[in-house]
Amino acid sequence: EDDAPAIDPNDGGSMRGEKMVRAMKRRKRDLDEAVPRPPAELIDELAIHIADGRNVLFITGAGLSVSAGIPAFRSGAGAVWEENVVQYGTRKSLRKDPVEWHNAFWLPTFETRRMRDAKPTKAHDA
Repeated sequence: EDDAPAIDPNDGGSMRGEKMVRAMKRRKRDLDEAVPRPPAELIDELAIHIADGRNVLFITGAGLSVSAGIPAFRSGAGAVWEENVVQYGTRKSLRKDPVEWHNAFWLPTFETRRMRDAKPTKAHDA
């Protein structure tokens, strides 16, 4: 709680800022005190949401596409960042020379037959 952002009382939005800080502290405390729920209970709850027609969002990693023929970004044979993450994996690199970045990184990495031939899997369609 000591690392909460300082509130400037002369700031016109300080009341809103104070409320936000209190809410963030409450949320952090709630998360710190939370007891993990059993996976079966979470799956049952998810099934209820889906059956009720509620929107459900799944956040996955890039590895979801490996079975579709697209290489993983960080690990495995042919990983995209295997050799060139330091050189091309930054906005700075893109901004420094967009044409070089596109020609040396994007085209050989993503504009390939392997990428063009990749087909969505059932996981992509879910």
